[in-house]
Amino acid sequence: MERRGFDRELCILLRTAIRRSGLTHSEIARRLEAATQHGTSTAMLDAWTSLVRANHLPAYLVPSLCDILGDPSLQRELLSTKQRELLEYGEAREKVNRREKTLEK
Repeated sequence: MERRGFDRELCILLRTAIRRSGLTHSEIARRLEAATQHGTSTAMLDAWTSLVRANHLPAYLVPSLCDILGDPSLQRELLSTKQRELLEYGEAREKVNRREKTLEK
């Protein structure tokens, strides 16, 4: 995927995760700043989710932001194909283990 398309996809994923979280931009900014000691404002969140402005979310904030939003989709998008396959395998194995435990009861 070309850079512009990838940047757009990340913006869309972030916008969607924020909307689904039910948190306000100011609440997200406060939580992110508390978690990372990175000065964060609602204007920064607006810039990071803008499809027009080229102001990128610092990569080191992604894990904390995903935790705050309760949505790992942004982190998943940043994984390599191999890492994504391994993650999906682990998640599938976890489901099988839970199903097996349920059947044992």
